[in-house]
Amino acid sequence: MIKKLVLLSVVILSIFFLYIKNSDINQLEIWSVIPSNSLLVFEIKDPLNKWKKFSSEVNENDFKQLKKAVNKELNDFDEFLNNKLDILSENNELIISVSKTSNNNFDLLFSSYKNKLDLNFIIKKLRDSLSFDVSTRIFNSHKIYEFLDDESLFSAVVLGDVISVSKNSLLIEDAIRTSNKKSLQFRYVNNQLFNQVMIQNDLGNIFVNFLELSNSFQDHKHLFNILPDKTFLDIRIKDNIFYLSGFSTNNTKKLNDSNLVDDDMIRVIPRKSNYFTSSAISHKINRDIIEYGRFSFKSSYSNLDHEIIILDIYKSDFLKLNINDFEDNEIIEIQNNIILEVLDSLKYEYEKIYIYKGKKNFYISSSYNSLIEFEEIYTSNNFWRKEIKFSKFLSKLNKNQNTTILLNYKELSKNYSFLDNNILKEIDLISIQLSSINDKFYTTVNFNSNSDSIRVISDSNLTFKAKNKLTSKPFIYFSHVDNSPQVITQDENNILYQLDKNLNKIWEDSIDSQIISKPFIIDYYNNRKKQILFATKNKIYCYDRLGNILSGFPIENPNKNDEIDDINIIDYDKSKKYRISLSSGNKAFLIDKYGKTLKGWNPLVMEDLLVEAPKHFRVRGKDYILLSLENGDIFLKNRKGSNYTGFPVKLENKLFEKIFIDLGQNFNNTSLVALDELGKTYFIGIDGKIKKENQMFRRSKNSKFKILTDPLEKSYIRLSVDDDVIYFKENTLNFKNKIDFTYQFYSLGEGKSFLAVTDPKEKLTYFLDMDLEPKFKNIFNEKDISVIHSKNISYIYTTFNRTISVIEIKN
Repeated sequence: MIKKLVLLSVVILSIFFLYIKNSDINQLEIWSVIPSNSLLVFEIKDPLNKWKKFSSEVNENDFKQLKKAVNKELNDFDEFLNNKLDILSENNELIISVSKTSNNNFDLLFSSYKNKLDLNFIIKKLRDSLSFDVSTRIFNSHKIYEFLDDESLFSAVVLGDVISVSKNSLLIEDAIRTSNKKSLQFRYVNNQLFNQVMIQNDLGNIFVNFLELSNSFQDHKHLFNILPDKTFLDIRIKDNIFYLSGFSTNNTKKLNDSNLVDDDMIRVIPRKSNYFTSSAISHKINRDIIEYGRFSFKSSYSNLDHEIIILDIYKSDFLKLNINDFEDNEIIEIQNNIILEVLDSLKYEYEKIYIYKGKKNFYISSSYNSLIEFEEIYTSNNFWRKEIKFSKFLSKLNKNQNTTILLNYKELSKNYSFLDNNILKEIDLISIQLSSINDKFYTTVNFNSNSDSIRVISDSNLTFKAKNKLTSKPFIYFSHVDNSPQVITQDENNILYQLDKNLNKIWEDSIDSQIISKPFIIDYYNNRKKQILFATKNKIYCYDRLGNILSGFPIENPNKNDEIDDINIIDYDKSKKYRISLSSGNKAFLIDKYGKTLKGWNPLVMEDLLVEAPKHFRVRGKDYILLSLENGDIFLKNRKGSNYTGFPVKLENKLFEKIFIDLGQNFNNTSLVALDELGKTYFIGIDGKIKKENQMFRRSKNSKFKILTDPLEKSYIRLSVDDDVIYFKENTLNFKNKIDFTYQFYSLGEGKSFLAVTDPKEKLTYFLDMDLEPKFKNIFNEKDISVIHSKNISYIYTTFNRTISVIEIKN
């Protein structure tokens, strides 16, 4: 009887354990198949809706390759599933894990719950409809399906309700092994990462194994020495920048937990730098803390990378350096035990040590030539922060942190072939920052796209090369023959060119000096044919479309004792009986189109220099001529040069910006908008009364204020510029402006206005929207641009050295 009971117990227990085993397999969680040695793990819940959310939040032209690839795969898969992909995705979860499978190869494992997915249906359709060869093999008691066609091979396995797919069958085997052993499972091994508070309704989560990743970046392993072993990050996107944030675990390294206070180091990074790091280390003996920076940049003279360490000059006592031992712009070789200790702790390789003293920092390198080239960059201020997109990216970083890493993906990826991927190439900048909070490190990773927010269709083949370096912007007017765009420009030898719509030269002529006014388009003979009229400092010229100078031109400067500063054209009643107004020092002239000076304006002598030539406008049939002086006096005069009642208006401060005429339908809603040198804006009625005043924010005594008018003179904006900041409305942009940049405003309607900021020294033009966000990539250009906008395409006319080019941009 006892034997029977024992036997029955064994049978029952065997059935129970078999049931438990099968039950475990059928109830297997998705994380149970994710290997613990994965480098990166992406977790996305409700993946199809999350993808739609991502696509709607990112700009149309950002991450185009990624969106193109994923959308194609989703569309093909949806068609394959008879348009049932949304059913499979709803309330489901997708985990993508990245593993290193050889020295330079990384493969993906896709895992999800199969839900109502009929595997037999999938296999049959792959075999019958798509001509895949389907085979199976057994590994650790589990069936692996392998699918092969002429181009690709992929494998799959079903473990309980979880299906895993990969192009590398080794990862499928790894998933099977992992499912059977907790010590191999990512979630079990990294349980601390999963105890964090996770943001709801984000784009997903990512788990990063920095410890494993570092083995793939041997040339930059020191970057990983200042990072935690592993980190968990939530994913969200705003203003086309990805923000990843969460807490880290650190098992093997002592990380910096001192807040960085010196943000000046980041301001001296050269262009084309591979990376920049900033953190702090402590002295081995006295435990004093010293901040350091480290960056690497590509040489302009060779294919070498220069690596430099930055140390705070105010820590010279700590470093046991005497500042008086250093001459300006001098590079010297040193022997210093403290510095050697710092370099050793940073795993910086050296045989000799050289040092260069800047204004706020010491720059240290093992290569004399590295510091020679950096000194050229330093003295010319050729820094990365001067690129607006980089500056904007910096403005999004955390201000309080313990460690910062900046990566230039384009430059860094040149060192590693496995990063040469069309999708990854869309990444521009990456930042990693650590902040110490309650003995944990809060990690933030940001990255942006290098794509254009406005698409450049082509760098057009439309180009023109002048005989000499061009000195003027490409002025555009439209032909009376076929309304096609024509270009007027000039080179440094005073040769004037007119170009047709294809930038072919129509004519050229040599004139006395440089053009000082924009070309005005007139109909001199009142026969519906156009001529161009402009001024140099000595003369006024007028040409027809074939390059013939009109009879009676050039007109000599009526002021024999000074040069022409500016001209304007007046056509009182559209009768083509043109008047030419000009300013010359403190004198204002009006002459008729034949060059005869007019009564009351021969000349009109003012108390100070004129801001611009007299400008005409008409309200309800009444003519007004506006004059503004640098001392802040504003005049409205009639045709004879007499003041209107209420004028002059005297402003509180000097005036250097041209006045905008806000022309209304009647006297009451017409205003003069004046911006003085201290940023106060005056809205003045044509009765001479100041309607209101508005003070712009003045950051410092060096603030400069500008009023920018659209080329059609129908709208304007105001902005202020400091040495390092541009302000517009509530938006700011950190940017060095110590040289004379030029600023242009274009209003294309439908919310498509933009700023063009040209740096003549760097020969770059930056395009900004009305939030001071980059509009599209910088373009090489030296002078003010010209723009034609038609059918959602902007044609940008640029100047570089001797060449005019046209770039087409789709808005």
